[in-house]
Amino acid sequence: MVKKLFKYEWISGRRFIVPLSLVVLGLAVLGRLVYLFDPSEISFVPLSIVLSLSQGLVSFFNVLGVGALFIVSEIMLIIRFYRNIVGQEGYLTMTLPVTPGTHVLVKTVFSVIVSLWNVIVSACALLILGIGTNVEMEILNDLYFAASSIIESLGAVNFAFYIVEGFIALVALFFFQFSLLYACISVGQLLKKHRVLGAVLAYIAWYLFTQILGLIFTFSMFFLEGPIETLFDIIVQGPAFWLHASIVFFILLYAALSLAFFAISRHMLTKKLNLE
Repeated sequence: MVKKLFKYEWISGRRFIVPLSLVVLGLAVLGRLVYLFDPSEISFVPLSIVLSLSQGLVSFFNVLGVGALFIVSEIMLIIRFYRNIVGQEGYLTMTLPVTPGTHVLVKTVFSVIVSLWNVIVSACALLILGIGTNVEMEILNDLYFAASSIIESLGAVNFAFYIVEGFIALVALFFFQFSLLYACISVGQLLKKHRVLGAVLAYIAWYLFTQILGLIFTFSMFFLEGPIETLFDIIVQGPAFWLHASIVFFILLYAALSLAFFAISRHMLTKKLNLE
């Protein structure tokens, strides 16, 4: 049944995933074609001006397209979760022989996959834009220099682990992001006639909570100046280990928060769901 749920998610999601991806890649190809010509080498001034304006517009729309790829995808995923779980479609969804927790898990995993897909599409768009240009070579040289510096100072093994840990951290971040949003929707449905407002209020409550924690942490720094300096000295003496520790810490933090928000969603949709 879980495979069928993923199949249904893909059937519904491809309606916006595929068109958005094609638009972003198409804009990248168009941008690369426009940048094949150098306005400074064109003697006819009006044509040179038009080409310069075209390059500026293409660059703007490429940036806009990449941003829209993530924003629109996230909005569509949120809308689908809302309609499919706590909206009118919820009556049909909840009759399927799977638990509410399974529904939440499948939708969260699918949302993470879509986000990773968006990262790949964005990277491909940037590569297309930079093919054969000096900008691409400069970026590649900078990346090579940064990688070489890290390998030289911290070692190739540490560098390989950083890449793996970075990818896992990105996945954990996406899990946290969608687990939080879906938990807010699950809590918000308690306000029967104002479910969207309830979800927004739940998100605002979480935001205020994190801001308060941030303020407490910031003020505590003034009273822990000595221990912080000692910790900084320790980090300087063993940067490789502490960088690994920092990445792993954030992975575990995002994982714990994702599990907590998943538990909230499952509880709300199992014990508190009201589709009236």
